[in-house]
Formats: sequence, structure tokens, C-alpha cells
Amino acid sequence: EQIGNDVYKGSKEGRSFGIGGTSYLWGGSLLPFTRCDFDKNDTYKKGYDSIRNVFDNFDHISLLRDLLGKEPKKDLISNWSNNTYNSDGFYEVGNVFIPFERKDFSTKKIQKDFEILTSHKLDHFKIAESNDKEKFSISEAICLDLINNQYVSVEASKFFLCAGALESSFIMSKFISSNINKFSKLENKFNQLSFNDHLHTQIYKIFPNGRNKLGDLANKSIKEGIIYGNRYIFKDSPTRSFFHFTADTQSSKSFTSLREIGYSIQQRRLPDIKKIDPLTSISGLLDYSKQRFIDSKLFIPEDSDLFLSYDFECPFSEDRFLKFDHKLGKRFIKWGLNKEEEREIQSSAVVFGQKLLVSLGLDPKSDFELLKEDYWNPFDVYHPSGSLYSNCNSIVNYPDLKLVGTDNFHIFSTASLPSAGTANPTYSLLMLIDNFIKTIK
Repeated sequence: EQIGNDVYKGSKEGRSFGIGGTSYLWGGSLLPFTRCDFDKNDTYKKGYDSIRNVFDNFDHISLLRDLLGKEPKKDLISNWSNNTYNSDGFYEVGNVFIPFERKDFSTKKIQKDFEILTSHKLDHFKIAESNDKEKFSISEAICLDLINNQYVSVEASKFFLCAGALESSFIMSKFISSNINKFSKLENKFNQLSFNDHLHTQIYKIFPNGRNKLGDLANKSIKEGIIYGNRYIFKDSPTRSFFHFTADTQSSKSFTSLREIGYSIQQRRLPDIKKIDPLTSISGLLDYSKQRFIDSKLFIPEDSDLFLSYDFECPFSEDRFLKFDHKLGKRFIKWGLNKEEEREIQSSAVVFGQKLLVSLGLDPKSDFELLKEDYWNPFDVYHPSGSLYSNCNSIVNYPDLKLVGTDNFHIFSTASLPSAGTANPTYSLLMLIDNFIKTIK
């Protein structure tokens, strides 16, 4: 259960299972953890402190060039290092999105560098024999070939687990419980793991007059083929969180009609006549052409609803966890905000949201309105993290993300990060991976 009667769907819906993961489907937003993540004094503080040096000294250009295919605008990097709170108590930070063609991590693009074992499922790891009681090594990864039902052994000097947060947590819980004598210091934390995610909800609806005042701030800009966006982060929020503007394109008749034509071309079928209106399609095409090619902005229909939205990490709680039954092969997620957490986060979002809009020049009486209470229905945005982190007893070491007790096994997963933070956590994870890889080249 997540909020009210809503069931947590993040483990199976909105996910992409395969090389590249969910970033292949969604925006692929790139943004490192920001000042708020490191300054906030809470349960996750120790984990953030242990990776701060990597973030303070990181050279973003080479990593971004690999991800984007070109260098981003220079003020993006200075924006990431600035993070100075203004007189209203917030700072603005930019993010950049991976171009769609760069998100294709298919075997066609990487087969020259890696041997891909398709249709194989990781079964277990073997530990090398050693007299060292403090450290041990992984010698083999045993995989099951699902086509012929044969086991395959993969040997290596170093192993990197690059699975999603929920899957890597399941794999590590199973591995640790099968080798409990090697992990006596973990105090049985391996079977029930902490759990964190971003929740998202719309707070304020922006009227057309307010939208005109916001201008480009309400939209994502496009420069040299790369999409950029903005986030707003307040100093005294209950948890790490950020505001950003979102649009509901479903409310646009012209966009709905134009989209159906586009989908029919992509899918090589005749368009659904019921969804098409020739006049609105033409107006939608003109609107798209103006925004995309003249204004260099991501297309948001003029008649779509615009909102100020709020994304926040979940506060740490013993009542939120992942639990595994390895005998039955089952996984359990206990999830959601209690009423006190919900009230505190909601009330701060309302206050900070209005302060932000007023500081951007909007009038509460004519430019925006608070959504009714029944709109407050946060849903997860698929950034599970923190399940392999514990303030007192972490399963991974920082900043190299090495499994405790091992000398050659690293868990490259957002499960290894302290929490979801103010960023889509993937780029922060890539920073730590890149930093480590450079030490072993």
C-alpha cells in the first residue's frame, strides 16, 4: 500500500527490463546530487558525507560528452557547482536530458566491447577459497541459460553488479543469506532492507496569464539539439525535494489529434478517425513548428494545463522496507507515507510552492491556484534507492560501491546510494562508477 488505497506499482509498471533500463523509455534526466543533499542533517547524512569529495572534484565534461554525444552548454556545469540560496530560501538548478538516439544500449552498439549472454539469468556467485577471514573474493558468477537449461560459469578478476535497485537488492540479500558466515557484522540487516523513492504530485495550477509571465521558465529549452530543464530546491524542506513545471498534454485537443497522426505513421497503420480533427491537427502542427523550430523549446501545446509540481524523497522510516523470502522466491514491499509525514510534506509544499511562484512574478489572485485536496495523491516516479544503505551498517563501502567484506565485487546500482535525493539518481551513480573506473585503468 502506498497512499490511501493505491498499490505500489514501481516494481512492475513503468519499468523497462533490459540493457539501459528505464532511462531508455523515459527522459534520462542528468543532474548530480546538489547542495541540499549534502547539507541536510538526517539519517542519510553519513552516506552523503562519504561521497562528497567525489562530487566536489568531479570533471563532468568527459562523462557528459559520452552520454550526450556532445558538450553541453558551459553554464550548466557552473550551475551545478553554485547552488547558492537566494533571499527566498531556494536555488535554481538545471538538468539536461540524454538525446533519444543516445539511450539505445542495444547489443548492436556495445557488442564490440562486451560479450553479451542473452537469455541468461544470474543464479549465484562462487567465493574463492582463502585463509583470509577479513576479506574474500568472488571467483565465478553462475548463470542459467534459459534456452537449454544449462548452467554457465563466468570467471573474472572483478565483478560489477549493474542491476536495478529492487533486483540488485534481491540478488544481494540472497547472496548474503547464503554466505552468512562471511557477513556476521551486518547484524541480520540483509533480509529486511530500507527503501526510498521519489514521490511526485502536482500542487498549483498555472492560469494562462501566469503562464505568459513565466515565459521560457515553464518550458524545457532546446539548444544545439539538447534539451535542458530547471528545478527549484528549498533550504528548509522536510526531506530532499524540488519543484518543477509540468504540463498535461492530454488536455490539448490539437496535440491529441496530431499525436494520433504521428503514432499511425510510426506504427504503419491508418489513423483512428475518431481521434482526428483536421482543423485541430493543422493548428497543432503550426504550434509544434513554432515552439520546436522558431522558439527552440520542447513542444508543450498552448492549450494544455500547466502545473507546478513537487517531487520529494521519502523520509527514513523503519516502516518502509523491502523483505525477501528466498525459499519461496518472493519479495515484499511495505511502502507509503503515514498521516503525519503526509501532512508535514504537503503543508511545506503548499507554502514553498506559493513563495516560489510569487518570487517568479506571479500573482496568487490571478495567475495560479492551489489544487483541491483530492489532487494530493503522490505517486512514485521509479527512482528506488537506498536499500543497500544503512546509516550505521552499510552493505556497500563508499565511494567505490564495493560490497563489504569483498575485494573484487562492486554493486553499481541506485540501491547503493544513500537516497533518491534532489536528482534523478542515475547520473550521481554514474559519477561514482566513473570515478572508480579511472582508479583501476
